[in-house]
Amino acid sequence: MDKDCKFTIEPVDAIQGYVRIDWTMNEFFAADGVSKFINRLASVLNIPPSRIKVAGVRQGSVIVDVIIEPDGASDPKTQSG
Repeated sequence: MDKDCKFTIEPVDAIQGYVRIDWTMNEFFAADGVSKFINRLASVLNIPPSRIKVAGVRQGSVIVDVIIEPDGASDPKTQSG
């Protein structure tokens, strides 16, 4: 990193984590895994699917990196800009 490089760190009001699923990558993607994962997690948590973002999918069985945004975070009316 250059000594003149500037960056800002701001807290994020979101939950980040990962879920390990006992599937192969091929099984996961063949079964529309990302959409089903989001819809099932939203159902379990009783939140809108729009609050759940899949940040990545990687091997190790299948590991889904997930971010759950605060209520209203995906609503353009509540975002500043």
